[in-house]
Amino acid sequence: LFIEASISGSRVRYRYETEEALKGEFYGPFARVKSATETQKQNAIAFAKTQLGTSFQGEWVNKNHNPKDIKNDEYADEWYCSELIWAAYYNCNNSFPDQEPENGYIFGEGIDLDPNGWNPDFMNYTVIRPKEIARNRKNIQLFYLDNWFNSTTHYDPITTLFKITQHLLFYTSQF
Repeated sequence: LFIEASISGSRVRYRYETEEALKGEFYGPFARVKSATETQKQNAIAFAKTQLGTSFQGEWVNKNHNPKDIKNDEYADEWYCSELIWAAYYNCNNSFPDQEPENGYIFGEGIDLDPNGWNPDFMNYTVIRPKEIARNRKNIQLFYLDNWFNSTTHYDPITTLFKITQHLLFYTSQF
């Protein structure tokens, strides 16, 4: 089971796949955040779940980790594929219960999967691209479901970047 923001004009949604289908060539390597604790992983998933039903962000400029910050960023409550994953882990030190607390959620201060941080890096925008997450060796480990131990370094990053961010990091049996 995945949570994804993948198609322009759609919304953040669950995507169901069988384990057998995930072992096929289409899905390429998966990734995990090496430094994340179990609590941080569950918080990242909880954050992504709170975004279910929000719009896909076709204008993928200026990443934002706070979906309530529409005063400063008109696209703050919309997500593109890699931004949703980045924001989930950027917020992973905070809990996101199903019911929003009376004084609101707390955002930020988690694991930054973007090696560029908040520095503008694409036409003077702060963008998190799939390749930046995939190439972040400090925090990310790539793997295949059918060969966890032997294939973490055997992949073609150019042909699999889109596949990685489409289905990165939220594959879990604990939903």
